[in-house]
Amino acid sequence: MRECEGLTDALLYVIQTALGSSEIDSKTVENCVCILRNLSYRLAAETSHSQQGGSEELDGLLCDTGGKDAESSGCWGKKKKKKKGHDQWDGVGPFPELAEPPKGIQMLWHPTIVKPYLTLLSECSNPDTLEGAAGALQNLAAGSWKWSVYIRAAVRKEKGLPILVELLRIDNDRVVCAVATALRNMALDIRNKELIDIVPKS
Repeated sequence: MRECEGLTDALLYVIQTALGSSEIDSKTVENCVCILRNLSYRLAAETSHSQQGGSEELDGLLCDTGGKDAESSGCWGKKKKKKKGHDQWDGVGPFPELAEPPKGIQMLWHPTIVKPYLTLLSECSNPDTLEGAAGALQNLAAGSWKWSVYIRAAVRKEKGLPILVELLRIDNDRVVCAVATALRNMALDIRNKELIDIVPKS
């Protein structure tokens, strides 16, 4: 399905059009979000480097976000110099690798997809849509893939962590489960973990 030309663009267009309108709770939006959630599963493993825009797997970036110890040693115990440039993007300033706007399948994992998901999570009342949006962020933020790091930083930049924490109070077990797992993945970023710890939860 990811290879279907125009599919991702069409799904996102439907969602973007519904934001801020009465259609946000519709079955149409719910179905679009759930499809995007499924398309977002195991992206790093199931897409090629050429589809990913030529990006390589992370080496030192996750270590750089882990504190003082991480700064002095690499992931495998060897000392590494900190990377410079877009590989250290942390949610401040322009998104990386934007020589051309993302299109097609690339829109599934580009950090710009975070904002519509967060808008759904803050404005929608359909529990199935909430579960789908949280699940999509959960999938995108998982693991050490380069774009997963960017997604975690983008959620922080868009002030999405308090939105997720607030949804832990909702009276729907499936939504709470999806949100809790999304927060777990967001906390792989040490800055996110610190912010999650200080967000009021009662």
